[in-house]
Amino acid sequence: MATQIGKQALINSISERSDNLDLSKKDIGAVFDRIFDSIVEHLRNGEKIVIPGIFSVVVKLRNERKCINPQTKQVMMIPSSNALSFKTSSSLKLLINKEK
Repeated sequence: MATQIGKQALINSISERSDNLDLSKKDIGAVFDRIFDSIVEHLRNGEKIVIPGIFSVVVKLRNERKCINPQTKQVMMIPSSNALSFKTSSSLKLLINKEK
């Protein structure tokens, strides 16, 4: 089972690897937040986010659809909603599958 890494753990990892950047963990956290806010803003505007070598993500509209409640057999309508379509780059796939 994979270990879950949170925001603070990522910030700590970046801080440990950025000796020559002269950034505090607080500064790294602020940059992290700004990057996330920017990604959300662009996705809300219908733009596709592409970070070469890592991933691409875009918002896709899921149409309204019918479903059947398995307990009551009642037909229900699920309203349309936005969903994220996330695709990892092939180079990232190769890196994570590389022998250590």
